[in-house]
Amino acid sequence: MKKMILIFLFFFTTISFAQIATQEEKMSVGFYGSTLITTTTTVTGNFFAIQVLADAVIDSLVDAKMTGDPSNLNLSAGTFIYGNFIKIKLKSGSVIAYKRE
Repeated sequence: MKKMILIFLFFFTTISFAQIATQEEKMSVGFYGSTLITTTTTVTGNFFAIQVLADAVIDSLVDAKMTGDPSNLNLSAGTFIYGNFIKIKLKSGSVIAYKRE
């Protein structure tokens, strides 16, 4: 019985999150990294989510599949928005943009 438990523990300690998680699971925990945005400089990348840290106003936001213009969008701290963002520019506030793979 002890041998079986040791084998079981060894098996599960040698498999990492990266090996068993789906892409969606990895993205949901920021596995691919993030970018902290606190300035009014345009930030480019491949982002799937934006988390607002301090009340923010979006100056411009480019989403590969979004229709409409989200300019001057006011977002409260704690808000998450999801999409296929490739450019983010703030007027004020701070956000974390989570990277897609």
